[in-house]
Amino acid sequence: AIISECEKIVEQYHKGDIDRTEAVLKLALTIPDSTTVGSPGSDAFAQYHARLEEEDERNQSAARKGKNAQIPRAQTPPTRSFVRAASPSDDFNIKRVKLDEQFLPWVSADSDAEQRLGENLNRTRLQLAEFQKDPRTVLNSVLNATHRISFPESEWLAIIKGHSVNFDKVHSHRLSLASSYKATRRIAQGLDFVIEDPEPPNKVRSQGDWENVWYLFFQACTFIFPHRADELRAYHEWIHHRFEACNQSIHQRVINLDNKIRTFAASRRDVALDQPSKFSHFEGSYLHEWGTGHAAASRSQEKTFSGGSTSGAGKVQAACNRFNEERCKNTSTTCRYLHVCSKCKRTGHTMAKC
Repeated sequence: AIISECEKIVEQYHKGDIDRTEAVLKLALTIPDSTTVGSPGSDAFAQYHARLEEEDERNQSAARKGKNAQIPRAQTPPTRSFVRAASPSDDFNIKRVKLDEQFLPWVSADSDAEQRLGENLNRTRLQLAEFQKDPRTVLNSVLNATHRISFPESEWLAIIKGHSVNFDKVHSHRLSLASSYKATRRIAQGLDFVIEDPEPPNKVRSQGDWENVWYLFFQACTFIFPHRADELRAYHEWIHHRFEACNQSIHQRVINLDNKIRTFAASRRDVALDQPSKFSHFEGSYLHEWGTGHAAASRSQEKTFSGGSTSGAGKVQAACNRFNEERCKNTSTTCRYLHVCSKCKRTGHTMAKC
């Protein structure tokens, strides 16, 4: 039934009943797991997408030869909110409007930014503003550098855009035998279809995990922002003291605190990680039993792993791969891993049946 439906979509595109954008979206919705890396659905989607490209190439070739064989296409529908704005790196031109800064009060308020923020913080701000002009080109430059470290592509881009780095993705990348995967297929002007890594299978669960990831993060961040080395060293010492002050059983709270602080600092342009006075209020929220941050994090983790028993010693808070492949010989109680779906993290079914 799925194959016949996909063939029908391709035929509709061939006849010109639907345009390319609609055809690709219909294929993605029709094929199960079309956005799951390495799945049969992803492979099937790639094959049908290639057929659409071949169709376009045939039409373009015929048009060049003067055969007037271009198949009419349905009018492109209006752009919806989920379509991303084209970046400067796209292969078509977009007219940009110059804004009158007198109507942007925050611009004049930043006239004293260097004096107010300090040299290093202002330098980071200006560097990020430069990167924002074309982050993809900056990323490509980084990936082609010969002395960079091994780091997930998505997290290189996060640093370039000034976003918070996902330590779980870095941890999974560090332990994975396969490279991180992210493919972007252009299906229309201004609309990209992205297939990327699923939820990282390995979470940062201990001080040792965090320290290993931090070392990689430090190397990557100072590769792009060399002037931030002292700032990051000072922050590492601050977090290290929190690990030392807390019992090992609650080190997850310190990990959550670090994640919150880095996310907070990344969302601002006037906060550096060596300025604890600007984020010390999170400490009580995430480290103490009565803290709102700790309560929210606990609810989130309970929801994620609600199906697995964590009472056993050495229980790993990750989905059991063997269970999802329907070959685990252990019960949910005796297995070291959680018998939950790798995709939705719920009990009662495997990933194949999700």
